Amino acid sequence: MVSKKVRHPRSNLEEQQLRKLMYSVTNNDFKQVNKLVSLGIPNLVNMLDMITKETALHAAVCNGLEDMVSFLLEQGSNISKRDKQGRTPLVRAVDKGNQKILELLIEAGGNPNDVDGGKQHVLFHGLHPTARHLACIEVLLKEGADINTRDQKGQTLLVQTVRMGYVDITETLIQLGADVKTRNEEGESLVYTAAKHDHMKLIPILVRAGAPINESGPGGNTPIHICCSDSKKFEMLRLLASKGLELHVQNEEGNTPLHVAVQSGNQEAIKFLLARGCPLDVANSEGLTIRNIAVANKDGATKKLLKKQEAKIKKAVSDGKILNPSEYWKMCLYIWSKEHKGILIDEFFAKDINQTGLLERKQFCEIWDRYEVPLTVEQKSVILTLHKEGSSMVKYLDFLDANLYLKTAAYDGFARA
Repeated sequence: MVSKKVRHPRSNLEEQQLRKLMYSVTNNDFKQVNKLVSLGIPNLVNMLDMITKETALHAAVCNGLEDMVSFLLEQGSNISKRDKQGRTPLVRAVDKGNQKILELLIEAGGNPNDVDGGKQHVLFHGLHPTARHLACIEVLLKEGADINTRDQKGQTLLVQTVRMGYVDITETLIQLGADVKTRNEEGESLVYTAAKHDHMKLIPILVRAGAPINESGPGGNTPIHICCSDSKKFEMLRLLASKGLELHVQNEEGNTPLHVAVQSGNQEAIKFLLARGCPLDVANSEGLTIRNIAVANKDGATKKLLKKQEAKIKKAVSDGKILNPSEYWKMCLYIWSKEHKGILIDEFFAKDINQTGLLERKQFCEIWDRYEVPLTVEQKSVILTLHKEGSSMVKYLDFLDANLYLKTAAYDGFARA
């Protein structure tokens, strides 16, 4: 028979002194705390509360008493003691967003890679949208915390901040070297996650940092597919397109974003995609084209839009401006250029101080990206190659004329008038 370990209950004296110590700590009564610690029962300063399992140091930390924390550390408080949830005073300091107390505890030997009772890294306790908590995260990272540590679901801190839409913390983590190519437990990229949760402010930050923009997530869907399925995400769709996300990638069911937009009856998205030359003849895995879906849904408005688009494409081919329907994106670019001609001329001329007709490639791209040029990354490359001058210059006057990418006289004289 295995004998059970006998647990000795505390004496009334021990309980009374611990309660008195806790009360004195929370009231910032240094005189009484000093008296209890020096004259009371041995190691009272590290005795655990019977219910919360907190020490006096936990109480001082949770109440934000910086001077009391310093005093208790001087009196021999053990910074490794854990409360009922397995949290050390350091973890509680991060919970409360108290940078100064956190620094005191680290100086006293606290572990910047500490974990709680559930093995959750202390960094995740700083996930709150306040400057206080951000400061704590920065302290931990400066002291050696692992920026790419993962939670119980295998997600990094950056994945969590993007999901929650915390702009400041996301920027800080990226600046300090967090992996922008990481994915969440569902296989979603950071850009995908930001788009899914409508965090528009994060998209430019992630794109600038080099986060993959065209990687697919569950079901082979890209962020563009997600936006096309929801009419409330139109502004997100525009933003993603301006950042170079592909507009006609097929998911695992063979559906392009245009398929998804038609299936959802998302008229704004349909018009947007058609204006960027997305192909109409692509069939999904069930053999259905865009028109098939519109007919099956008895969607008269979409059928009208498609018929009009087909007529435009047919005319562009018959007029000899493009060779085949797959080049209709060139007509979309030409139409966009005409619509923005005044702005483009002003922008280009302002940058071309010596009026050479040439611009640095970077300057040229910054200008057309600012006005959401309707091109994919691959299409941009085609146009830039056609208008290349030397290793880094672009012939912007020829671009405005459109004669280098359209096959017949599309030029209407606006560029050089």
